[in-house]
Amino acid sequence: MTVLFERRRLKWRKIREEKQIGLKMHRLTSKLSALFEEVIRKVKSAKNEESEDLKVGTEIGNKTFGDSAQEVTNG
Repeated sequence: MTVLFERRRLKWRKIREEKQIGLKMHRLTSKLSALFEEVIRKVKSAKNEESEDLKVGTEIGNKTFGDSAQEVTNG
C-alpha cells in the first residue's frame, strides 16, 4: 500500500509542478506580448513623427528656395 500511495503522491506532485511551470510560461508570454506591443507602438509613432518632419522640411524648403528649387529638379 505504501508503494501505491508514494506513486500517487509523486504523480500529483508532478502535476502540480507542471501547472506551476505552465503558469510561469503564461506570465512570461504575457509580458513579452506587452513588450512587443509597446515596441510596435513606439516604432509607429517614430515613423509618424519622421514623416511629419519630412513634410515640414519640404514646406520650409519650398518657401525658402521657391521657384529656383523647382527649376533645379525640372532641369
